[in-house]
Amino acid sequence: MPKTAHTEAAEPAGWRANRIEETIRSVARLHAEHHESATPLQRAIDRITALLGRPRFIGVLTVIAAGWISSICSPSRLAIALFDPPPFSWLGGAVSLVSLYMVILILATQQREYQFTQLREQLTLELAILSEQKTAKVIQLPMEYTSGTAMTVKTATKAGRATNGVA
Repeated sequence: MPKTAHTEAAEPAGWRANRIEETIRSVARLHAEHHESATPLQRAIDRITALLGRPRFIGVLTVIAAGWISSICSPSRLAIALFDPPPFSWLGGAVSLVSLYMVILILATQQREYQFTQLREQLTLELAILSEQKTAKVIQLPMEYTSGTAMTVKTATKAGRATNGVA
């Protein structure tokens, strides 16, 4: 059945439900397209960044640093030439290098998420504009109906006066 102005005004609740479902499908489609458009390198970076962002990673780093320091400072190792004697410059360099890689991974992930956010904001704007247009149409329909009825009454009144000889 083709939608007319009358049927559209009579079903605002159904319209809202359809708009919500359409919006959900649009957002899901946007997420799927964003994930599918990622290169294998971008997916790997996302996985690594997610791994580095977990509390377990802090524990692993702490265990590695403590193991490094304790293996060098243990009494049994004092007789052997030390690989990285205190103040542990090699450990400092390794931590700096890991930190540099983490910053680069985080920035790459943020750049990709920023692009996704821009797409999501554009979709939200388009949906808001469409919703506003539909709402304006729903508001306009009763006004058109009311003004159409008033015009019909006014025309009928003028026609009645003309037939009665009143101008």
